[in-house]
Amino acid sequence: MKEILDNPMEPFGGVPIVFSEDFTQLSPVGSVPLYKFDSSFVWKEFINLFMELKNHQFDRDPQWGKLLGRFRKLGPSTEDVAVINTRVVGATNGPLEKRIPPDAVYATKTNGDRMAIHDPIFAKHLKETHSTDRNVPPMHTLCIKAGTLRFHMRGTQNEYRPMQAEVQDTIYAAVVEAHVRDKSNKYHGPLLKLYYGCPLCINHNEDVTGCIVNGAMCEFRGVRLKAGVSKTQFETIVIDGYYVNCVSVTQVDSLLVNMLDGNGASDQEAFIELKAKVIYASAKFPVPCTGLIARNCMTTQRCIIFEQFPVSCGNARTV
Repeated sequence: MKEILDNPMEPFGGVPIVFSEDFTQLSPVGSVPLYKFDSSFVWKEFINLFMELKNHQFDRDPQWGKLLGRFRKLGPSTEDVAVINTRVVGATNGPLEKRIPPDAVYATKTNGDRMAIHDPIFAKHLKETHSTDRNVPPMHTLCIKAGTLRFHMRGTQNEYRPMQAEVQDTIYAAVVEAHVRDKSNKYHGPLLKLYYGCPLCINHNEDVTGCIVNGAMCEFRGVRLKAGVSKTQFETIVIDGYYVNCVSVTQVDSLLVNMLDGNGASDQEAFIELKAKVIYASAKFPVPCTGLIARNCMTTQRCIIFEQFPVSCGNARTV
C-alpha cells in the first residue's frame, strides 16, 4: 500500500484500516498477529489502525476459525459455503438482501468467482424485465458476442461446421471469461451481458504481479453502432429461457458510459479492447480475434481492457 500510494511514511500508505470481528483473528502469512505484540509502540504509531477484538471467539469455536483461514488462503469450498449460508446468511438474525446497500462491493479471488456473482444478478434482471415468449426483447438490455461459435471437424486442421442454436444459447448462458483461455494463457469472455445502468469498470492491468492497476468506474448507457448497422440487425439469443437482444462486437463502434466519481484525465486517445474469441467445442485452444473499439474515454491510459463487474465499486479511482 505504501508503494502503490507513494506514501512510505504512513502505515498502509495513509489509508485508514479497520479490522473487525472474526477476521482480526486470522494470522498473517509467515508473520505474527499485531495484537500479540507486548509493546504498545505498534498501537501508538499506527494511528490509523483500529482493531475490534471484542468478538474474539476462535478459542471457543476453532472450527469457525479454521473455516475462515481456508476461505482466505484457498478460497471457499462447497462445504464451507454451505456452513456460511447456514450460520451467517441464512441465520435468523443474518443479513437480508433488501438491507444490502446498492454500492456494496464484493471482493472475489478469481474471475470465476466474480462471474458467479454477476451471472445470478443478470439472470434476476432478465426474470424481472424479459419474456420467455419470442416477442421483441426490451432495448435496455444488450449482449455483445465476441465471435461466431462453430464446431471443429474432428481430424481436420481448419474445417468447422455451424453450431446449433440450442448449444450456442447454453454456452452464452453458462460460459464466462474464466472458462476460455488461449495459448498464451490469457482469459477471454465470449459474451458481454449489459443493461442500462449496469456497473462497469474500465481497467488496465499494468503489472499484475506488482499489484499495479489503473481503473475507473462507470455505468453502461448504450452502444454506438458502426455505419450501416441498425438495431434491425440485432440477433436474438436465449439465456435461462429468456429472449435477449445480441449484437456482434464487429458491429459495435463504441460503448456509451457514464463515468462515476474518480474520472481520469481525457488528454489521450483511448481504446476499449474487447478480447473476442471464436470457441470450438472440441478444440484444445480457442482461436482469438480482437476487436478494438475507439472512444473518447476519460482515462490516463492509452490502451485499456473493458471488463464487467458484478456490483458497483463507487470508491474505485484512477491512479
